[in-house]
Amino acid sequence: MKKNLKNFREYCGETLGALVNPVKNQMGATLPEFWEELENVSRSPYGAGAGFTGFIYYSETISFWKRNRKAIMAYAQELAKEFGGEYARAGGELR
Repeated sequence: MKKNLKNFREYCGETLGALVNPVKNQMGATLPEFWEELENVSRSPYGAGAGFTGFIYYSETISFWKRNRKAIMAYAQELAKEFGGEYARAGGELR
């Protein structure tokens, strides 16, 4: 697979793929920087918890949430179904 955003979005699937560009933009990264950051996160034993550019401070995560709430919620619902659970929308929790 050629390394480009279109192929990466297709690999991620429709729901998660909708968040690829917003994540890259939140990071303020060029395409090579984006690939490098993804590789660093995937190699780290702490994953994104080790620090993910553009997602470190509360103000950054809140602004990302506000701009991308629908796509994030769609992905949470997809994950709940995939793991055999259900998503309680009113409470905003996975069961």
